[in-house]
Amino acid sequence: MAASTVARVLVTRRLPGCALSKLKAASPAIELIYHDDDEPMPRDDILSKASGGLDAIYCLLSDSVDKAVIDAAG
Repeated sequence: MAASTVARVLVTRRLPGCALSKLKAASPAIELIYHDDDEPMPRDDILSKASGGLDAIYCLLSDSVDKAVIDAAG
């Protein structure tokens, strides 16, 4: 990643404080798109957030991430 590049990272669930603080500490190197909820991020929301292009998706196994989401993320 170049010095001026900002990575877009989608986090689909609420994270424990230490994990979230580590991601936030990487700012401004990353743009964090964070779903602050214990419930799964709705598939339509994942698709809409991914459609802007993503560098990473931080998700759980139960989240709906499939070929369509990966394609939308670029």
